[in-house]
Amino acid sequence: MQTIVDYHTATKHRLSGYAPGPGELLWRSQPAPFRHFSNTESVVLPLQADRLDTTAAALHGTVTVAAQPLSVASLSLLLELSLGLAAWKQWSGHGPDHRWSLRCHPSSGNLHPLEGYLLLPHAQPQLTAGVYHYFSRDHCLMRRCLWQQDARLTSIPETVCLIGLSALPWRTAWKYGERSWRYVNLDAGHAMAAIRYAATLLGWSVRLLDPLDDATIERLLGLHQPKDETWQERERPVALLAIDSQGCDSRYTHSDWSEWLGQLVPGSWQGQASPISRQQAIKWPLLAEAERLCRQPALQPAPSPVPTPGAAVATASSQTAPFSSAATLRGADIIRQRRSAQQYDGCSELPQSSLWFMLQQALPAGHQPPWDLLPWPPRLHPLLMLHRVEGMDPGLYLLVRDPSARQALQQALSPRFSWHQPSGCPDSIPLYHLASGDVQQAARQLSCQQDIASDGVFTLGMLADSAVETLAAQPWVYRQLHWEAGVLGQLFYLTAEMVGLRGTGIGCFFDDLFHDWIGLSDPNWQTLYHFTVGRALTDERLLTLAPYAHRSDRAVTTTI
Repeated sequence: MQTIVDYHTATKHRLSGYAPGPGELLWRSQPAPFRHFSNTESVVLPLQADRLDTTAAALHGTVTVAAQPLSVASLSLLLELSLGLAAWKQWSGHGPDHRWSLRCHPSSGNLHPLEGYLLLPHAQPQLTAGVYHYFSRDHCLMRRCLWQQDARLTSIPETVCLIGLSALPWRTAWKYGERSWRYVNLDAGHAMAAIRYAATLLGWSVRLLDPLDDATIERLLGLHQPKDETWQERERPVALLAIDSQGCDSRYTHSDWSEWLGQLVPGSWQGQASPISRQQAIKWPLLAEAERLCRQPALQPAPSPVPTPGAAVATASSQTAPFSSAATLRGADIIRQRRSAQQYDGCSELPQSSLWFMLQQALPAGHQPPWDLLPWPPRLHPLLMLHRVEGMDPGLYLLVRDPSARQALQQALSPRFSWHQPSGCPDSIPLYHLASGDVQQAARQLSCQQDIASDGVFTLGMLADSAVETLAAQPWVYRQLHWEAGVLGQLFYLTAEMVGLRGTGIGCFFDDLFHDWIGLSDPNWQTLYHFTVGRALTDERLLTLAPYAHRSDRAVTTTI
């Protein structure tokens, strides 16, 4: 393999065969879903999501939220509603051995390869300044190190902190093999968006620190590599997110953050990481090579604040107001009730107004979350297969999230497509009707024969501008493309819940078959992620339990 494009090509699913994977699950090497650290200080965080009354309207930026001060309580809320547990599931009539957790952000196969860290420049009551690992199972912080004392630390504003993300790709590779590098980065995008949405409910801003080299992230998160560390135990750097508790406007440049990161010098590291697997894992050569190619080097930071992505896109139209109950729904409830649907009813319809609302939120306009998180223009464009939307013909539709990409898309896709705006669509939404017709069976076949792709109200594929020349010169952009796809996926999950439906991310699809079906002729465009929305059916065999009922001081005791 010479380039990351080779990896992408080699890990495509095809009708003739799926991407290289384990074939069967080796249960003896099943990864542990949670990592914790022994022999270090542990700080149990308060459970407060039930006390946060900020409405769901804040999630899509239509109301202003007063910024909460940075404190143990507010940091606890941020983590609980982003990286924390949302519920436990259990087979009816069985005990705890048949129980598994759900988190506020989804993960491919519910395998959760990501680990979260809090980097606190200044002390808080109960928390000394330093690096903490977030143990989501018990909602607590485990101290990894203190900062070395340096007078320059006083120049870092007391209103800021950072969230670091790392990855244990083996958790995903155990089930998905070589293709898992895609899923790890999709999960990272979901997690980033989950952090942004949780921060929105607190009135805080969040920003991805990019460009930032992986070596710096490794240094700050303590991702050393002991000589005896096995492949599956190694944590890889993913990203650092800058948190500002002073409000939603980004007041600091990347240069500011670069200077402050240089002042954060970890002291001696504490704690022993719990093992992920009980035996040596299978190594996947293409996966390891993709990780190596995608490492981000040190790049010149932007000298000034990054302009808002998608500034050319119109701001939200009053025609897209989704529902009057937005003022009464609690944002924390929407976040915690998010689930991946397993089955749809195959008959429900979506009102047009709800579709306009969902698509409007997918446009990165102004300072609307979660798009103020990403410091680059939109690179992904959802191609929708509409099945049942009131007043609209079934068929293919394309949401062009960056107007400057329309010409390239029109040249790349089938010349038979009509490219006209559907009747009733607000002018602020660049949605194009490409072709009419029943696309249910096609959606099912393209999504690895999964019924859920045809039984919802719509299914979509995310077309990415993954120019071969760009990925050859800057292969780490491959990660960013998948992060953006994950952010889009998290947005569709939450907006589906807001309109009374449910979403599901689809990672299994026939890449090139989808390209052929839409007449895609330009290899610079690739589909990275599929998603479907519909009316979910409930599996009565499963019990839903509160997320932290096992804690003796639990504040959440009701079933969600």
